[in-house]
Amino acid sequence: MDTPSVPGAQAVARAARLLRLVTAAAGDGANLQDLARSAELSRSTVHRLLSALRAEGLVDRDEQTARWMPGPELFLMGSVAAARYDVTALARDIVRSLAVKTEESAFLSVRRADETV
Repeated sequence: MDTPSVPGAQAVARAARLLRLVTAAAGDGANLQDLARSAELSRSTVHRLLSALRAEGLVDRDEQTARWMPGPELFLMGSVAAARYDVTALARDIVRSLAVKTEESAFLSVRRADETV
């Protein structure tokens, strides 16, 4: 992993890496040891960063399993960001190409609020 040259950027890069790893673990969450290994950081560094992210609501820790999961603030941020990125426009040509190549119908369903469009 490259070390950014901007002061404080290393901590931000490490925190972002941990956020990606936690979200990649999906619903099961990730344990501290696996996160440390994947991020190539010490367990104490990972714990300190995760604790700071938890204080901001970006990650959460299941007290029974001690596994780390995306937090509620991350969900809210993602919801706002999702409005900027219309996946239907990005996927239109790909879905059309799949239909032509396979000679089958191809559909993309996207959830919008309580509906699928």
